[in-house]
Amino acid sequence: YACTAARFLSDQEDSFLDSSLAALLSEENPFGLDALDTLYLNVLDTAFPRATTPPTTVEAVRELLACLALGDDDLRKPQILEELSIASCQQSISILLRLRSVVHYDPPIPESEFKPIHVTFRDFLLRPPTSQSPTSNHFPYFIVPAVFHARLALACIRAAHTMTKCTS
Repeated sequence: YACTAARFLSDQEDSFLDSSLAALLSEENPFGLDALDTLYLNVLDTAFPRATTPPTTVEAVRELLACLALGDDDLRKPQILEELSIASCQQSISILLRLRSVVHYDPPIPESEFKPIHVTFRDFLLRPPTSQSPTSNHFPYFIVPAVFHARLALACIRAAHTMTKCTS
């Protein structure tokens, strides 16, 4: 998409550049990321069918996806997620293996970092759905940064408190 968008902008006359850029960035852009968003939603729905996936698993997937979208390299390891009581290593690895078409995770061991294969997957997770979007029903996977950061802060405080208890 980025390459196509860059080519589109470079083909514009200078007098149309601002309006062309605005059109690409607008939510009404019919040439935007809808096809990719639909693909990502299909990947998630195939890996975790809504009708049969337990709510606890959906929540674990969302927490892991939030770490994927917003976390730094140190946070994106199953071992760290377990230490912060976000998800067990076994659960994280199971989720990551089901998402291998959109998440790079190799080798599948607790110390390995996981990351999105492409930045557009991260964007999909962070972009609020619009009512016109074909992916307006991707709510279970939509990440609200403020909510994730609050949960992460609480997890860090709990982990620090537990570590303080163990050393005193």
